[in-house]
Amino acid sequence: MDAIYKVTSLSNLYLNYDRLSYEAGKILSEILYTNLRLNYLDLSSKDLCNGAGQGIAMALCNNNSLNNLNSEGNYLGDEAGIALIMALFKNITLKYLNLKNN
Repeated sequence: MDAIYKVTSLSNLYLNYDRLSYEAGKILSEILYTNLRLNYLDLSSKDLCNGAGQGIAMALCNNNSLNNLNSEGNYLGDEAGIALIMALFKNITLKYLNLKNN
């Protein structure tokens, strides 16, 4: 898994479907925090746990490259939803956010 941290040219990442554990969500949030080129992230239908959703929201506060985030169908809890809303106040680059069916 350490290899993913070395990929600096990744601009689109599709991780839709399949379940994302808390640990995987934590790693993903670290990647979002440090990757300066990622502009499209598809996390649809992943059944994100609240912790993973909160970690991603924290990373969005600092990420300045992501333009498009698809997080449809994850049934995010209230804590993750609130964290994502708060992240939107700080993130100035996100132009499209899909939270349908959450």
